[in-house]
Amino acid sequence: MEAPSGNPLVRILIADDDPAARGLLRLLVEANPHFHVVAVAGSGNEAIEKTRAYAPDLVLMDLQMPYVDGLAATREIRKAPSAPKIIVITAHAEDGNVRRALKWGASAFITKTSVPEHLERVVNWVLEGKTVLDPEITEGVVRHLTSSSGSIPAVTSKERAGLDSLTAREGEVLRLIAQGLPNRDIGASLQMTEATVKSHVTHIMQKLDTTNRVQAAIIAHRAGMMPPES
Repeated sequence: MEAPSGNPLVRILIADDDPAARGLLRLLVEANPHFHVVAVAGSGNEAIEKTRAYAPDLVLMDLQMPYVDGLAATREIRKAPSAPKIIVITAHAEDGNVRRALKWGASAFITKTSVPEHLERVVNWVLEGKTVLDPEITEGVVRHLTSSSGSIPAVTSKERAGLDSLTAREGEVLRLIAQGLPNRDIGASLQMTEATVKSHVTHIMQKLDTTNRVQAAIIAHRAGMMPPES
């Protein structure tokens, strides 16, 4: 199938155990003429089966589902050589599964409250190969890392060395990454092109020895690089 522009439609599978949530996601997805819902699933095991059957380009995955949860489904789906991208949609910004799902191949996380406003942009960013994390979830991941004593674990000596090697400009970019901003918004904020931002992000991840920008954001939070809350 093709979109009105003549380009192939983006094939999307929706996995959520709540019929109302599935219906809302479908409406939001198909409001874009370039997107097409090929299947819906009400559990993790159904998401795995239908991914194999329909070969979607992207899966919208709820974490809290019966039988096989969204985390296990993400891990299983991403094992395939031609696995689809996965966007995790969660009701809980502090969900401790976020880090594991990133490790197992999820490309983005957004909260359900952010879906109506941001879903279309997040889908496009993920299809461009970007890792996207809702700012609210970034804060939740950091809170999840907080120790029982109430303090955020200090950066390791290796992480500190990486941070010290950043240029002033790279430090500015890292602070905005940690706030959850995508490259486009970072460029607008710092008055640089998106290509320049992308180059800085690559250098930052190399220096910090991270595989995605979410890990870099966590290091920034742990290093105390974020401004205090007002």
